Amino acid sequence: MKLLITFVVILVLALGGIAYYNTQIAPRNIPINTITDTNANVAELRDCLNLKFSDFKPTENLISPAAEIKWTAESKEFKTAISEAVAKGVNFSGQYAIAEWGCGTACQEHALVNLQTGDITMLELTSTYGIKFQSDSSLIIVNPTANIPVDKKQKVVTTAYVLDQSGLNKLAACDIMPLAEQADPTVSKDDQTGDTITLKNGSVSASCSQDNECTLINKNLDLTQCFAGACLIIDFSLPEYVAVNSQSYTDFRQSIAPNKETCGVEPKCPTGFKLTAFLARCVDSLCQKTEDTANSYQPN
Repeated sequence: MKLLITFVVILVLALGGIAYYNTQIAPRNIPINTITDTNANVAELRDCLNLKFSDFKPTENLISPAAEIKWTAESKEFKTAISEAVAKGVNFSGQYAIAEWGCGTACQEHALVNLQTGDITMLELTSTYGIKFQSDSSLIIVNPTANIPVDKKQKVVTTAYVLDQSGLNKLAACDIMPLAEQADPTVSKDDQTGDTITLKNGSVSASCSQDNECTLINKNLDLTQCFAGACLIIDFSLPEYVAVNSQSYTDFRQSIAPNKETCGVEPKCPTGFKLTAFLARCVDSLCQKTEDTANSYQPN
């Protein structure tokens, strides 16, 4: 009889442990079911996924907030952004708070806080144009089409994820393509005045005496932002890349860029590089972007 009772107790504890484990949702980035895979031009299509938040109801709602948040070494690096999201309460899937912070130009990272248990999950959902979510839905849209500018120059992937008991799973995705018309990859007259090039935050010199004094830079970067351009794909064929005097640009950038203490940890996203045949050369004492059809430019 004692043996039977002992067995029953062990069985109950085991089932209870399983039930507890199943409530601990650990969001993961797992592509399991791509229901949409289409190319779209953002000028013509504003919703390539055709999904409704109301169709993805959360399975659980917040009963009582956790006594404290369970900080990890990684999450502490973003404690301010996460704490602010927690203070505002549930904003996703019934019992969660999603926190967002910048990680460079056109780059956002996120964390998911279970307000019921206090657990923090660092989401591997780096976005370019933010994410969209609701407190009463388990659906997340990364790079929602409504946020993407019509005149963007690079492909953007809009992706939908849904949170369930197995984690955060990929549900659908589509490619938002650039406009078909490509601008001429040269500096416009409005950008260059004499030997200076106009940037977003000021101007730099384009004068030179030899090729190694010139470099190609993105004139549209906001250099007052932390890690400007850190998560962009470098494509020298695009019109925003212009030739400038490298020392003049370096001095200017250092004079207005925020310091490392202000910016904190560098973003994890790697910088992409598209090989092209464009180079910065010194022509008639001015740095100019030229196309070398014989060779493709290789990064150092």
